[in-house]
Amino acid sequence: MSSPKRLLGRLRWLISPGESLGSRAINAGAWAFVLNMTTRVLRLVRVGVLANLLAPDDFGLMGIAMLVIGLVTSFTQTGFISALVQNKRGLERTYLDTAWTVEVGRGLGVAALMALGAPLVGEFFGAPEATDLTRVLALGLAISGLTNTGVVSFDKDLEFQRRFLYRATPHVIELVVGVILALMWRNAWALAWAWVAGKAALTIASYVTHPHRPRLRFDTAAARSMFGFGIWTLGSQVLLYFTLNIDDIAVGRIINPLALGLYQMAYTMSQLTTTEITSVVNQVAFPAYSNVQDQPARLARAYSNTLQLISVAAWPMAAGLYFVGPAAIETFLGDDWLPMLPAFNVLLLWGLIRSVAATTGPLLRGAGRPSVLTRIQAAHLALLAILIYPMTSTWGVVGAAWATVVAAVIPDIFAMWITSRVSTAPLSSIARALVIPAIAAGLMLGVLALARMGGLPEGVWLLVWAPILGGGVYLLATLAARRWLGFLPDGLLPGR
Repeated sequence: MSSPKRLLGRLRWLISPGESLGSRAINAGAWAFVLNMTTRVLRLVRVGVLANLLAPDDFGLMGIAMLVIGLVTSFTQTGFISALVQNKRGLERTYLDTAWTVEVGRGLGVAALMALGAPLVGEFFGAPEATDLTRVLALGLAISGLTNTGVVSFDKDLEFQRRFLYRATPHVIELVVGVILALMWRNAWALAWAWVAGKAALTIASYVTHPHRPRLRFDTAAARSMFGFGIWTLGSQVLLYFTLNIDDIAVGRIINPLALGLYQMAYTMSQLTTTEITSVVNQVAFPAYSNVQDQPARLARAYSNTLQLISVAAWPMAAGLYFVGPAAIETFLGDDWLPMLPAFNVLLLWGLIRSVAATTGPLLRGAGRPSVLTRIQAAHLALLAILIYPMTSTWGVVGAAWATVVAAVIPDIFAMWITSRVSTAPLSSIARALVIPAIAAGLMLGVLALARMGGLPEGVWLLVWAPILGGGVYLLATLAARRWLGFLPDGLLPGR
């Protein structure tokens, strides 16, 4: 086939991948990757520009308000949206309208609760400036509650080419509004109103990209069916919130908003690329696993391949960020943000652990076992709650980062063992998927260290040569493992 015809065929496949589950899953993965790269670049630009226009204190105040947003939304999570994806009747109008009605009521109720309780936020964190910021963000929650539930079909049917427009638009709006307002105001209000603008854009885009028009309607049978799945999603989301944010709460409460701003920026920068492939694959994995949940052999192969894909991407990203971290922070954020470097290095390890362990969640939910995931998250949170206060009080933001890492190790190992049993994937294949990329990443770091000792330039130039050299070394090591060890087979899911 000639090159133009081959290119045309690939373009047609991107728009219409066919009926095969394997083909649709890979197509969805391609679109999810494009979406995540687009949103990640937009977020990087937004963070880089705003970090140079605003002070760490402004990010700390916004971080406090966002902690409250996460808290109230997690505790009021219905799980109905996930249930629509998992339930075979999820796209019926009765189910869509019932879920929309519940989400509208939830959005309005949560917004009212936040507006009334905002003064308590400022008092708890000793930052009264966060009170009005919290009230502004409450408006965004009320708006997002109106989102068209029809868009769940993009996930359920793996139509990620349509999902791209729906998800990408809000990030563009948030970037543009945030930069304009930051240039005008030079304070945390720019961050708050940009976030609200993004939520409004997401809601509008949901109606532009999908023809379904929801209406107020509540069907008891549909609600009961979704609630049976959603109750475990609620428990999982609450536990996940505290697992991911209890360190932020401790830093903001024990130290101050400035420390919280530095810590959250360290977290953001350390996770931007490490969890990239995880986010992409897991968006596809949950609906794909749901489709093969009653086929153990395919489920086992799917999980093994997914874990290999994520591991082979997460290891070099974490190692590479560790090597270029100081130069990247100084170049893109400025000297004011350099105090976050020690916490940044520790959180890179957390990002790596999180990337690998995140493969367990979509499989357990897709196989109809969300209760197992909830119990594992409860154990994780219990360990973190024990460690976070003494370690933060003693070692500051670095102590909070280490508490996050230490508390994750045992529960995540257990989660992978449980996932191995549910999916019937052998433990030997899981260990292999983790060890081979780790060795390749270690080799990459060794070559980079030797190159630096050999006199290659530092600063901005390090950001140029290190990714090229490191990526080349890692690629060669991975290809060698593929050729001689049979590592990383093609495809996320085996073909029909």
